[in-house]
Amino acid sequence: MVARALAACGLELGSESELIGPTADNEWGHWEHEDFVALDDELLARLGGGWDVPPQLEDGWAEGPNLDDLRSRARGLASRFDGREPWGWKDPRTSLTLAFWRSVLSPLRVVVCVRHPVEVADSLTSRGASSQAFGLDLWLEYNRRLLQETSASERVVTHYASYFRDPHTEVRRVGAFLGLVASEQDVGAAAAAIEGSLRHNRAHEDATVELDDTVAEVYAGLCAEAGPVFEETLGDEPFFPLPVGIAEGPIVALAREQARAKAQVVEELRYRLRVEGKRAARAEERLEGLEGSRAFRYLAPLRTVYGNLRARRS
Repeated sequence: MVARALAACGLELGSESELIGPTADNEWGHWEHEDFVALDDELLARLGGGWDVPPQLEDGWAEGPNLDDLRSRARGLASRFDGREPWGWKDPRTSLTLAFWRSVLSPLRVVVCVRHPVEVADSLTSRGASSQAFGLDLWLEYNRRLLQETSASERVVTHYASYFRDPHTEVRRVGAFLGLVASEQDVGAAAAAIEGSLRHNRAHEDATVELDDTVAEVYAGLCAEAGPVFEETLGDEPFFPLPVGIAEGPIVALAREQARAKAQVVEELRYRLRVEGKRAARAEERLEGLEGSRAFRYLAPLRTVYGNLRARRS
């Protein structure tokens, strides 16, 4: 979804023939360049793992001479985009292989796409790719490594929920970080293509409370960088827990902000309830006045005949 929006705003991801197309579980397409994905898969396999089995890596692994041939291939891939800037690629595996790509391409700007861990695990489970526990462990490993490999200045964190609150503002924020010069028309078209029906596997209200403390802390740290639109969504998101004895930090600030946001949502709902209550009372008064009128009494026989006719037709 994010890659598609950024492509609409001018980010070159490759030709249509080079991108992985739609599948049964992703009708809009994956927006992943086949050759970048293939290289990442081969790299992970050579390191003794895969996308679902992150390999254990030693310091300096990305600079090893055993990867010289893959670095050559990576440079060749990048050279295809000469003169087509700004360009990039989308592949979740890059969360595990980022150090390798930095050894080939530097500097990098990284877009970190975040979704509630439970929603990610549910999505994997629904596709038969994992158990719930496995999905949560995988979420943690990907995002923890991504945070370790990037600094706050070279990454922008964007939350899935933001695109269903204010997609225009969020697309503009991420595009600005990447240096995209997109027209209002392009940004508007990208935002308009984001439909509410795209959001599946909503996390329940207690989902964050039930997370392992480590997963919750990493998630809170990412959410703290997710920008102003996400802050507006906090009232609709599952509560962030405050573990006993936790020090001041992102999770505490986020929990406090969410409490404020949820209180505001509750107050808005109470206001709407009061307004609807007044409307209902006025409607009831008008109905009582109508039923007490002379015309209403005179028309009683006609209403009886009409009711009998409807009963016969049914």
